[in-house]
Amino acid sequence: LHFANGIALNKDESYVLVNETAAYQIVRYWLKGPKAGQYDVFIDNLPGFPDNLSFNGEDIFWVAFPNPRKPEMDAIMPNPFLRKVVWRLPEFMQPAVERYSMVMAFDTEGNLLHNLQDTQGILAPITSVHQVGDKIYMGSLSDDAWGSFDIP
Repeated sequence: LHFANGIALNKDESYVLVNETAAYQIVRYWLKGPKAGQYDVFIDNLPGFPDNLSFNGEDIFWVAFPNPRKPEMDAIMPNPFLRKVVWRLPEFMQPAVERYSMVMAFDTEGNLLHNLQDTQGILAPITSVHQVGDKIYMGSLSDDAWGSFDIP
């Protein structure tokens, strides 16, 4: 796994989804049924670093993205040594992190249902999202606030 960061079980617990932040994808590990013990890619080529993952208990997986993808990060992701070098640089030399908010929702087949983005990053970075009724609640590891939003 490439930086596993977020898991969610589906309704009947036949599989678990796992974010692979450094690979921009979500993989599905089968726990029950004829595919038990196998895995496949549920969603790949995501537009950002998937951070946390939640399931609404029925039919929607929510994914929080603290940052969108950037070409310079795409270039170093396949190289673990280079990533370590960059993360050890003084903060002022590291790639700038922009304030950008992004949350996506997918159905149980991996189809995109909602793509919610705020280019001004009023609440950013968003590192968690959870649905309660017709609202989603978003949190951040570094902002001192949380947000809620009516589901479109």
